[in-house]
Amino acid sequence: MGRAMLFELILRRDCPGTLLERAASSQHTALARKSQQLLARRFANTPER
Repeated sequence: MGRAMLFELILRRDCPGTLLERAASSQHTALARKSQQLLARRFANTPER
């Protein structure tokens, strides 16, 4: 159940970046992969200065 809850949390738009970073280094492959994708998408949408 814990992993299912983490998946729900990382899919939220208001999920903190620190949680996504911790999930990205998870030993659970699917959770790590999804959080890495979300991080990449979040940084891809960040305007450059």
